[in-house]
Amino acid sequence: MHAPVMTEINDPGPLRASGGLKGGLLGIGVIALIAGFALAYSQDPATAFGILLVQYCFYFFISLAGLFFTALHYTAGAKWSTPIRRVAEGMSAFFPVSVVLLIGILLGAGYLYDWAPANADYPYHGSLKDMYLSTPAFWFRTLGFVALCFFFQHLIIGNSLKQDKSKDPEIYTRNVTRSILFLIVFAMGFTLFAMDILMSLQAKFFSTMFGIYCFAGMFLSGISVITLLTMNFRRTGYLEPFVRHIHMRDLGTWLMAFATFMMYVGFSQYMLIWYANLPDETFYFMERAARGWGAVFVLLPLLKWIIPFFVLMPNSMRTNPKAIIFVCTSILIGQYLDIYWMVIPTLFDSFRIPGISDLLMFVGVGGLFGFSIMSFYEKHSLLALGDPYLLASVNGEHLQ
Repeated sequence: MHAPVMTEINDPGPLRASGGLKGGLLGIGVIALIAGFALAYSQDPATAFGILLVQYCFYFFISLAGLFFTALHYTAGAKWSTPIRRVAEGMSAFFPVSVVLLIGILLGAGYLYDWAPANADYPYHGSLKDMYLSTPAFWFRTLGFVALCFFFQHLIIGNSLKQDKSKDPEIYTRNVTRSILFLIVFAMGFTLFAMDILMSLQAKFFSTMFGIYCFAGMFLSGISVITLLTMNFRRTGYLEPFVRHIHMRDLGTWLMAFATFMMYVGFSQYMLIWYANLPDETFYFMERAARGWGAVFVLLPLLKWIIPFFVLMPNSMRTNPKAIIFVCTSILIGQYLDIYWMVIPTLFDSFRIPGISDLLMFVGVGGLFGFSIMSFYEKHSLLALGDPYLLASVNGEHLQ
């Protein structure tokens, strides 16, 4: 049964005040983060910074995916995603908090990165790699990338918000240009950022596919959060008239497609390293397939590909709320374990079960993430009202 054709868009408005929920998220977030970090730091400073790095990457990648999703669809001229674009835009509101967390991690680089201490034992002293992996260069590249993302967020999403009032179609054209520039910067910048913040934990390891592997996890987890937020805003009535069956089916299709892409990239990276059998590469996976880490190694393709692919294979399941929630939860658990699997083996000789400090910091950073995006949604309409293609997208004209 087709939905009725709409002739005008009524503003659903911003997210209505949720009582003390936003303040609670902020309070719980700050307290839990400080308590978790202090608890871990009292036992081992390296562990504290390692756990913080896991939480930072998990939430920052989701936030970054919101900006990437927005820029990608401007660049491609996609119309189907217009009613859900403001949901993605709101996810990038975590950027300011992520800068503070990143500075905290950089201050603890000496505990995390085997190249950072002055007496580091690795075979690249005096080489270009030694210059590249220096503390000033590390700070410059990581903070520089986040600053550039913050800059483009201000340009692109700021323009989108202005268009709500002005309804000027030229703003859309300008955002297409800005999105193209952002994607060019992002392609190189994110690759270097992932290599800096995660791959250089073990300076001897090298993989030409590491950046695209991290990107695949970033985008897949980001689409999962966009889908869950969109479902919630439909259920609560904000987006129900505008985000229709066709849009949810498209989101379900994206989940299945990028879960497959994630598996393709992951398998390709592993297969090439296994086949080449170079010591500078194989040790990374050997460490993460033994010493108790083998179970995580098996869980990753299960959670991030097998479950999403086979659950969402039937077309009808891509609009089934229970199936979508199950798949998104599976992906997000898999993404967290993936980042944990990248970081924690560099600190422990055998598998480490996440403890209270992990839970507290996960809740802490999650609270700050929730506070950031709720603050955005409470200030701005949940629809990109000024977009010239909004009404056409709601009515599914892009399918004709």
